[in-house]
Amino acid sequence: MKKIVYILSFLLCIMLLSAQTVDRSKRPASAPAKEIKIKDAQTFMLSNGLKVFVVEDNRAPIVYYSLQLDIKPALEGEKAGLQDFFSDVFGTATQSRDKEQLNKEIDLI
Repeated sequence: MKKIVYILSFLLCIMLLSAQTVDRSKRPASAPAKEIKIKDAQTFMLSNGLKVFVVEDNRAPIVYYSLQLDIKPALEGEKAGLQDFFSDVFGTATQSRDKEQLNKEIDLI
């Protein structure tokens, strides 16, 4: 009886495998794009004049931030490129901590 069950299941597997023909020369159709729902941003001003925009998405406990300095190149005068230089070295080190110590302390936060 067991042999018959094994033979029938083997034949069934062979039939199922041979019935599936996949054309590998064509790419499968892509899934439709997911709809992105972004809530309205909350805006407020800090006491130091920094304007803050907050967009909440509570699906995952992740925080992203970006600091944009509104410095017009004409206002930089002879110090043109200062904004690019500042953005390159921002977060690399401080006077009392090297980059590795700073990164460890930021990770602890």
